Order: sequence, then structure tokens, then C-alpha cells
Amino acid sequence: MPTYKPLFYLGSTIHGIENVELRCSSFDVDVYYEYQAEELEIRRARFKACIAFGYENIKNLTHFVEEAFDTIVEVSGSDWLQGHLENWPQHMSWPDKEKLRHFMMICSNWGALQFIAESFEVDEVARSGAPESLRR
Repeated sequence: MPTYKPLFYLGSTIHGIENVELRCSSFDVDVYYEYQAEELEIRRARFKACIAFGYENIKNLTHFVEEAFDTIVEVSGSDWLQGHLENWPQHMSWPDKEKLRHFMMICSNWGALQFIAESFEVDEVARSGAPESLRR
């Protein structure tokens, strides 16, 4: 049975996390999203050395994880991660499979995202540095 450890609260708007956009670059996946601070702000959650990710629309969630609502959590006891590790190619030396972790986040009003990655970081992004769709 998986367990969920909250790692980072994403923030929220009055309507929840809004305008989510994913960008992939080499082995990292960036998730840009808007949240409410004093003004509507943009953050980027970067999942580093990501080998797999998945998305499920909020309307179709088959398993709602309360701990992951507007929060990045680490999933321990993950069958998804275990399946990747069991099928890890012998010739693969990067990323270090011992460092891979399963992260999950449910962006309110949008959907659930899951990542198998070494780590993540979250930072503020100036609107001018955000993807075009978030530069209004």
C-alpha cells in the first residue's frame, strides 16, 4: 500500500491552481502554473532526471490522494516506480536508478501529474520568462 509524504505546497488561487503548462527539456520536465500570492504569480516545478511522467484529467481520477491536492508528495511503495526499476536496462548508468523517486501532484481544477525523477525544485518565474500562454 503506497504512502504519501507532503514535500511542497504549490499555493493556490481562489479557484485553485490555474493555467498549468508542461515543458520538457533534455531529461527535465518543467511544470509552470499560476497561484495566488498578493497578485497572481507564476511558479515552475522542475523534475530533474525524469524518466517517466503521466497525466490524468481531474474529472477522470480513479484514485484521489488527498495529501497530493495542490501539493507535491513523494509516493513510497509505488508499484509504478518498482515496475520501472525491475525493467531497468543493464546498460543504463544514468540516471542512477537508486536515486529515482516517485512524485505526484494534483493541481486543483486541472488534473494529477506523476513523475519518476531524481529530484525536484520549485522557483518563482517572472511573467516575461514564462511560456507564452502565461504572459498575459
